[in-house]
Amino acid sequence: MSRPRSEEAALSKDIEQRPERKERISMAQQVRSYTGLDPNYFYYEFDANKPGRIQQALDAVYEYVQNSDGANVFREKHGGKLILMRITKDLRQQDFEAGQRKVNEQIGEKVQNVNDSGSLPDYIPKGDDGRDRDRVATLDMGI
Repeated sequence: MSRPRSEEAALSKDIEQRPERKERISMAQQVRSYTGLDPNYFYYEFDANKPGRIQQALDAVYEYVQNSDGANVFREKHGGKLILMRITKDLRQQDFEAGQRKVNEQIGEKVQNVNDSGSLPDYIPKGDDGRDRDRVATLDMGI
C-alpha cells in the first residue's frame, strides 16, 4: 500500500529540515578532554559509586591520576564521581592480547566441533551452573 502524495511530501520536508547529526564522540575521546596526560598510559574513568569497581581497577594495576597538589583527579557526573585512573599501554596491550587469545581458543573449540555436514552444532546456552539450558525450540517441533 502506498502513501498519499501529501504524506510523502510532508515526510520529505521533515527529512530536509532535520538538523545534521553531531559527530559521535567515543568514550575514549571523552577522557582526552583532560590536559597534560602522559601518552605512555591508557586512561579510564571509573565509577566510584559502583561497589568494588575501584578495587577491581587497583587489582588490575590501574593507578590513580593525581593533580599537582597530589589529590586524585575526578569529576562529578550525574550525582556520582568518576575517578580518572591509568595503566601503562604495555600492560593494557597484554590484557587485550590475553582476552583475544581466550576468544580465539573459544572459536577454535567451535571449529573443532564442526559436524560432518560442515556446519556448527546447535548452540545451547549454558546456565549459571555450567549445565546446558533446556532447548526452547527443537527441529522436531518444526520450528
